[in-house]
Order: sequence, then structure tokens, then C-alpha cells
Amino acid sequence: MSDIKKYEPLWNAWYVESLIGQGEFSKVYKIRQEAAGKTYYSAVKIISIPLDDNEIRQMKREGFDDAAMREFLRDFAKNIFSEIELMNEFRGKSHIVSFEDSLIIEDRNSIGYDILIRMELLTSLADFTTDTFLPQAEVVKLGIHMCRALELCARKNIIHRDIKPENIFVSPKDYKLGDFGIARQIERTSSQLSKKGTNTYMAPEVFRYEAYGAGADIYSLGIVLYSLLNQNRTPFLPEFPEPALLSHREAAMRRRMNGETIPALKGIDPELNGLILKACAYDRQDRFSSPGEMREALEIIARTAGER
Repeated sequence: MSDIKKYEPLWNAWYVESLIGQGEFSKVYKIRQEAAGKTYYSAVKIISIPLDDNEIRQMKREGFDDAAMREFLRDFAKNIFSEIELMNEFRGKSHIVSFEDSLIIEDRNSIGYDILIRMELLTSLADFTTDTFLPQAEVVKLGIHMCRALELCARKNIIHRDIKPENIFVSPKDYKLGDFGIARQIERTSSQLSKKGTNTYMAPEVFRYEAYGAGADIYSLGIVLYSLLNQNRTPFLPEFPEPALLSHREAAMRRRMNGETIPALKGIDPELNGLILKACAYDRQDRFSSPGEMREALEIIARTAGER
């Protein structure tokens, strides 16, 4: 499926303007609506289940007939959609991307579903920092905002599990967390489907398929902050501007997952340095106990910097 233009006008009002992003399980489009002489913009994510015909062939090899595949994929789609409905409870909350609408569509001519999610149109941190580096004070601000988002998640016992620059978004006044719940639900439900993607920001316990909690998100946020203060390089990568090749990235990942001590950042406030290394601790017991504790530590650093 995933030919989104065949559904125009989306929600009877929106038209696709351009593709603005693509992930492991989805594509994101910029969409527009004309109303009362004005043009409004939004973003829509489309998740296709299954991703392609290869996954259908894989399921058949594993013994699924058409009826079993339809039942499996229907349950898969419902589980993802239930996560989206949960995200609606965060609508209008600061520091979390606002979900505006959603739709699930069954392919009547084949086996599968398309799930459409409309949300506010924002720039991802990954795109925002492609050609620029954030100053230290701005990185602290981002960390505070992400901790506040994780505190909201904690109240509903939600672990994001996929914190990375592509899932952090920049708005005119603040930073917002997006895509929480959906990727986690897809991975949990898609045991029969292919798994791809990057582990760059993944906590060691998640990488090892061990039990994990909120500390996994704290670790991932710590790695994000580290990279932002290290010219967009995660620990153990060559210093900028030397190219970071695939072999470098694989070696750096192995060193972190094997528990090697992450080196301190250069030219960074010692208190902030210690905070980030604590968030990135290999042993989850050595990290902050909660996003609230980490936020409070970041706020102290922000206040101290403001008093200088």
C-alpha cells in the first residue's frame, strides 16, 4: 500500500505537498489545507502493514495462510492504533508533539492496512542540526524539555524506547518529543515481520533484550545530549570533521555495549559533563532514578549559568 495520494483529500480537506521524512516503518508527508483564503500546513505519517510483499512471502514461509495473515495483521494494526489513541491524551501538552487526527484503512484488494496519523508540522532535531551545532545553554534547555516530556510519559507508565534526534522536534519556543509508543508497539508486535533500524542511542539493557524501565530513556537522552555537545558525534567516534565511517560507528557501538567508560566531553562545563556521563552510565543503577531528578539537575546548571 502506502500510495498516500490515493486517499486525497485526507480527512476530506488535506492534500499532499511533499515527502519530508522516511523511517523504518513509515513515511512522513507535508500536507496542506485551503480554507477561507488561507493555507494551513500539517504533517501526516503513514504506517503500512506489512511494509512490502517480501514480508507477506516471509509469513507464508512460516506457515501463515491468508486467513491467519489477515488476523495477525488486523491485531497488529489495532495494537498500533490503540497506542495512537493513548497519545491523544497528551494533545496540547507542552514538549510533546500534538497528534491531531488518525485513520486506519484496510486494503480491500490485498492483505494489509495503512494507518494515517496527522500531527503538527515541525522540524526534527536531526534536520535542524545538519549544518549547525547548538550552544551549550540551548542543549541544557533541550534536555530540560525532554525530561518534562518523559515525566508526562511516566505518569502513564509509558517508556518511549526510541529517543533520538529524528524523534525530537524544534518549535519556535521549545523542543518536543514525538513518536513515543508507536515504534515500541511495532517492535513488540512485529515478531513475525522484519526488523531493521539503528541502535545508536539504545540503552545497553535494551540492546541485550533484558528487562528495562525508564532508565533506558534517560540513557538515550544522555547520548543525544552528549552528541549535541560533541559536534553531533556520539561517544568513541572520530573527532569532527574526520568522517565517521560505518566501521567507526560499529566499533563505537561495541565499546559502549561492552561497558567501556564513556570519555568526558572537551570544553564543557564540569557540572554538565558529570550530569551527561551519569545519564549515560552503563549500569542503570548509576543513572538518574527518574526524568524528574535529571530535570532538576539540568535546571540547577541553567540557573547557575544565568547567574554568571
